[in-house]
Amino acid sequence: AAPARGRSKVGHPVEAVAPGVLEDVRFVNTAHLPAMPIPWPRCQDLQRELLANTCGQGRPNRPPRFSEELEGGAFKLPQMVDLVVALSHAWPYQTHPDPLGRKHPLLQKLVQEAEDANRPQGSTLMFLDFLSVTQQPFIEGQVPRLPDEQASFTRALQAMPRVYLNVDAVLHIDIAFSEVPGDEAVTELEDAEIEQIGEEKIRIRNKEGAVTTHSMPFSSVVRLNGKAVASTTSVGHLFSDADCPQISSTLTGNTVNSQMSVRSVALKSTPFGRRNKLPPGQRVWIFLERFISMIKVAMVGESEAKRVVFSNSEAVREQVLGGGRRLRTAALEGKQRLTNVLQEFYQTLSEKQFSATSSDAIRRQSIGTGMFTAQANSELEEIKSTMAKFVAELPARWAKEVTAQRQRSLELAAHRCDGEAIKELLEARANPCCQDLNGATCLHHVTKNFSPQRLDLARLLIEKRADVRLKDSFGNCAANSFGLRMQDDTIALFELLAPNPSVLQLENVAGVTPLVRFHAYALTANKNRPYADAMELLSRLCASFPELPPPGQDDAEPLARHFEQRAQRRRGADVHRLEHSPAGGAISVTTWQPLGRVAVNLFFLAFDMPWSVFEEALEALAQRLCVRHGAKLWALRSGGKADYPNSTVQRWRASVSAAMESVPEEETLILIDCAYGLAAPLLWEKESRLGGALVLNPFMLWTRDLWLSPLAKELKTIKGRAPKLFNKNDPEAPVKVTQHLLNMRGFANTEEDMITMEERYKAVLRGADRDFWEFEVVHWDWSEDVNGELERLPPLS
Repeated sequence: AAPARGRSKVGHPVEAVAPGVLEDVRFVNTAHLPAMPIPWPRCQDLQRELLANTCGQGRPNRPPRFSEELEGGAFKLPQMVDLVVALSHAWPYQTHPDPLGRKHPLLQKLVQEAEDANRPQGSTLMFLDFLSVTQQPFIEGQVPRLPDEQASFTRALQAMPRVYLNVDAVLHIDIAFSEVPGDEAVTELEDAEIEQIGEEKIRIRNKEGAVTTHSMPFSSVVRLNGKAVASTTSVGHLFSDADCPQISSTLTGNTVNSQMSVRSVALKSTPFGRRNKLPPGQRVWIFLERFISMIKVAMVGESEAKRVVFSNSEAVREQVLGGGRRLRTAALEGKQRLTNVLQEFYQTLSEKQFSATSSDAIRRQSIGTGMFTAQANSELEEIKSTMAKFVAELPARWAKEVTAQRQRSLELAAHRCDGEAIKELLEARANPCCQDLNGATCLHHVTKNFSPQRLDLARLLIEKRADVRLKDSFGNCAANSFGLRMQDDTIALFELLAPNPSVLQLENVAGVTPLVRFHAYALTANKNRPYADAMELLSRLCASFPELPPPGQDDAEPLARHFEQRAQRRRGADVHRLEHSPAGGAISVTTWQPLGRVAVNLFFLAFDMPWSVFEEALEALAQRLCVRHGAKLWALRSGGKADYPNSTVQRWRASVSAAMESVPEEETLILIDCAYGLAAPLLWEKESRLGGALVLNPFMLWTRDLWLSPLAKELKTIKGRAPKLFNKNDPEAPVKVTQHLLNMRGFANTEEDMITMEERYKAVLRGADRDFWEFEVVHWDWSEDVNGELERLPPLS
């Protein structure tokens, strides 16, 4: 039987951990690690800084999940092409996991090892607890975790076991910790008055009357009049002491509000909270993370294990790999044996110590000794309960989890064109027909790049029943998306991926078939001339499959005739005329819309060619879009007396913006800029309104150096001659100016076709109106202005 088809519903497996997990857990783009400040900032501080930088520049205040995707931001949503890793490490101090930055170089080294082993096509993202979930203050004076941040933290904590299971790899750091300078230094204050002493604040008035406030856990009272203080409640026992005369006091919860004179008070400084001296291997959380790594190692198989676990400690790495082998062997011996071994690991976990010295134990410890309260013990029981449930349910889910883990390994192997791994995973019954969120299969992945192995890998996948007919979200089967170059394997690969007429004629969403696409390639691959081997293959295909349309016939016909039978549209000309200059110039708008409900509005700015060229193409495009997608197409062009020489790009853009504002708020709006990119700033201005955008031919968006180059000046001079010659009524002026810029080879089937097309375009230029030529001149200056605008705008999400 052929492998079952299936499509992933998530961008990356880690998204399936829990509903809304990406709202509570941030993933750090590791490209930003080298520049990350030491000590690392908290997750919410990175987020607030990012939102301030974006929203503070006039951008809409969008939800953090989306704002953090900004290019240049530290956070990124995981995608299928990304490598997602998680860090397992022990915190040496209560409020920060690496105050001195000792882990920082080790972390970057392990990230590099993971990248070398997995060779991701996308970014490498990391779950790093301190940077990925909201945290309590680690510097005195920082804003505490807000209530909604606390709720987010709680949800993230519950998702942790499955986050570590669903990432692509886990990095384990195990190092000896260095003491922070000044840690546990004790200061004696004499003749002081204690005003408040509690779990969060200590207020002390010295003999000069100055009041100082010390925050927990950065300071703590360790002695009063030379006597040790074990807890807030133990302070009450000192009230009756003659050495500590009590003026007044109240005890509320674990806080004493009082006025109490003392001969001396000893304050211990802990700049990053209490130090945790428990070795990493004896801590509950660390063993839990290693245990889940063992489960992952067991599930992916022996050959893939080296790609999912990395450590600076060979002992830790062997502990994880060994545990994984033990679990894998147990799973092969049956469900009961697996259950028994899982319970043995859980028992070991139960014997580990829970050290409540993370930042979340600040309010759960006494001021003097660091002993746990009942509340901390309750958290330990909650963790054990969560893990007990996880372990108990795992045997029943084991086979399903193994399938998911190996499927993800196969996707990563396909992305990096790893033939050995692909073969082993297919033999382990990974599914070659599974589709990702974008509909792409392993066959799409291995053929899109130009790996020397791609032909052999495609053969292997097809031998294992990969379906060549499966389409991605653009409607492309592998034969319609694989990389085309003039190289040895291209011809054989096309034959392999498109073995029959049914595949050769599979249309994508644009109506293009593999046959049409390959024909265009065959005509131009040899330095913009026909590629003989590809043309010969097309001839053989037509001879073998007489039912195929002759190459070039279908795609050379005007699209309007191609879709004539399917057309159902209503056209309105000059629906809007929008004044945009004192001289009374206007933009004309031609619309096409479906007979039924409008699902989407596409604004097409038709300015970089004469309208007669656009009109025929847009007529055909509208027929397809209106019928298939319920789209209303708006074509904006020059109209009336535009008077471009006396206008500005900002006023022109304001006219475009006004036309867009006529679309009802509830309808989706998409902008297509075919005006040299002059409307690009509207992507920022209307970001919250746009459902999408496409900037076509933005070859005028240059760097500042290119604008000042001799080439730019020469081209600008050439273009500038057109209206001057036009004013002299020279009918051949446009052709004289632009003929050396014409190149129709990429659009012609033969040399004769090329000559015919060039003559036709010359005729179009001869018929172009004054507005077109005025725009052709001013857009050079306008483009330079737009470049300056874009340089000042923040990155877009």
